[in-house]
Amino acid sequence: MCSRVMSTLSLRIYGKLRPPVYNTISWRCIETGSMTPENTSNLPPNLVVFGTDKEKLKKRDIQDIIRVPEDCVLARKVKDCPTHRIPPRVFLHTFEEIEHVPDEAVELHPEVFADNPRIDFLYLCKKWQRNYREVDYTWQPNRGEMGKGRKKPWPQKGTGRARHGSTVAPQWKGGGISNGPRGPRTLFHKMNPNDRLKALTSALSVKCFQDDLLIFKNLNVPSPDHDKLLETFATRNMKENSILIVYTEKDEINECENICKAVEHQKEVNLMPLVGLNVWSLLHHDKLILTLYALDELESKITWNLHRFPWIDKPHNFYRDMPFEIENNVE
Repeated sequence: MCSRVMSTLSLRIYGKLRPPVYNTISWRCIETGSMTPENTSNLPPNLVVFGTDKEKLKKRDIQDIIRVPEDCVLARKVKDCPTHRIPPRVFLHTFEEIEHVPDEAVELHPEVFADNPRIDFLYLCKKWQRNYREVDYTWQPNRGEMGKGRKKPWPQKGTGRARHGSTVAPQWKGGGISNGPRGPRTLFHKMNPNDRLKALTSALSVKCFQDDLLIFKNLNVPSPDHDKLLETFATRNMKENSILIVYTEKDEINECENICKAVEHQKEVNLMPLVGLNVWSLLHHDKLILTLYALDELESKITWNLHRFPWIDKPHNFYRDMPFEIENNVE
């Protein structure tokens, strides 16, 4: 038994976010006894908490995480795993069984689900996703768009007053605005793809470390009854959590009909295709559910982007920039 692994820095974006002292996050293993409200002296100042407020953390008891034994049957092994990395393991679940039987497990790619989390990239990615869809529609007319006051208010000389040529100049009350906002103006900008990839692997790794990642064989729900589905989630300690279910086209073709009807009117359960998986959704859901098809496709896409050639999106000479070993293999 090992208790919930948490970080010394908080990933929740509150009113003020404490700047990290280091670029990386140091992990601590906190004993279950120290999580009681009476004894919180051993807790770090900020914990990594997804979808849960800090007040709720003091009120509820943190349950122990059951680690996968070494002799457990593996239903899936990682391909092309680095020799110096140990792939993490999680239990394999099915919707056909209400009570989970821990008899099978799957291996996860360590570069995707056991990466060193970076809170700075998580903050930048969340800020980018919050702002890039915003459009500023503020618009104020200048002196040429007022539609009135084009006549000279008084003669140029002989009145003793200052000379003016129009009553809609910026210095007049009710006149046009000089250098004002000229909307609509979009706040979209492109974020560095390497930073986005690092933020995604950081969010997935924290989900795995905190036992908030569940792998299911498929989405074959026996019936579209939402009560039975919630009972299945309750037996897996997900009764009061928000859940994000990620599927692929293969799952959608085969057995995604019943689960769509079961979660149609459930606000705490959301379905999302794999192509739409993002850091914002991961941070705003307590639990993440992946199917085996989604897990294979997610790992293949992320590992390909992690090891892609840096010159592939730039003007280049293929035969000059391609490594010699790979060029021989291609031939």
